[in-house]
Amino acid sequence: MAGVEHRVRYGFVEGRIVGADSEADRDLDQVLGLNAPHLRQLRRRVIEGLIARLSKKYSDKTWSRAALEREIARWSSRDGHEFRPFCQVAVEFLRKQLPKARS
Repeated sequence: MAGVEHRVRYGFVEGRIVGADSEADRDLDQVLGLNAPHLRQLRRRVIEGLIARLSKKYSDKTWSRAALEREIARWSSRDGHEFRPFCQVAVEFLRKQLPKARS
């Protein structure tokens, strides 16, 4: 999957994957079917679960940069021999939180 991540964006609230251009967007939707309702729901659940985990583990309303970086490392690593399902959605969400993180 290396090299593909920069060509897609994630809509975290609605669970969509959006291509960097109209051709990529069409391929994601029509060819690959990656915005099927059940996949969008699964992506939303990953983000909701991640937020719940962070909120429980770090009770502050603003997560620290160190906490976010630990979670990025956790989601970026393999769980046994495989990556966690929808790991890139979680990693991208966490990276978007870094500018808002406290030191």
